[in-house]
Formats: sequence, structure tokens, C-alpha cells
Amino acid sequence: MTNLDLYAKAEHLLGIEEATEALYDLYRCELDEYKIKTLLDVGCGRGGFMQRMISDGVVCKGVDLSAVMVTECKKKGLDAECIDVDAVSGKYDAVVSIFDVLNFLDKEALTKFLNAVAEKLNDDGIFIADINTRYGFSDVAEG
Repeated sequence: MTNLDLYAKAEHLLGIEEATEALYDLYRCELDEYKIKTLLDVGCGRGGFMQRMISDGVVCKGVDLSAVMVTECKKKGLDAECIDVDAVSGKYDAVVSIFDVLNFLDKEALTKFLNAVAEKLNDDGIFIADINTRYGFSDVAEG
């Protein structure tokens, strides 16, 4: 079992569902301005964000390095694969990598990741990601 698979099994215990829904709404509103038709969700987890975007008529594909997460997506009928972003074929109007995905990458892996994302975006595409910072932990986070 990988660390990502262990996280997948424990994620529901974190009690972050309400914050997750609020962030989904924020990202969804941002993407609405771009009138996207296709989306690649890198680090798609259980597919919650893809489900939101599909309900808006967006064609979504998810990739995650956790086989546990990909299995959850497939149970929901979502298009998901357990592959790295650089193995994805095609181009997308939007690529998202939300909920701590970038926090798992060291500097070298982050550079490789961002280059792969750039290759997956259409010319006028948008990339949305989030990342934790010291400021976020010390000045913003509760508890």
C-alpha cells in the first residue's frame, strides 16, 4: 500500500467535507467564466469535483496515483485512470490539481509536473491548483 492509498483510506476521517464543498464551488465559479468543455483533474481523488463539473456539461477525465481513489471513481462511473499526468493523451480546456496534490511534490517533481500540465492544456486553457504554505498554516488555518 502506498502513502497515497493510505491517505485515501483515512481521508473521510478528516472532517473536511464542508470546506471541500465550498472550494468546489469556488473553483467551479472560476471555471464557469472560461466556458470550458473539457477538464483534466490531476489527483482526482474520489472524483467529487469531476462529478460537479459533469453536472455542468463538462467532459471530465481524472488521473490519480492512488489505485484506491481511481477504483472509487470508477465505481461512480467516472473516467479515471491510475497514471501520471505525463501519460495522459489529448488536450483539455482546463486542468485542475486541487486539494493538496502539489504538496506531495518536491522541487524537481513539481517542475516536471508543471511542464506536463502545460502540454495537456489547449492554447487558451486554464490551470487551477492550490498549495499549502507556511502562511496558510500559521495565519489562516484554525486550530
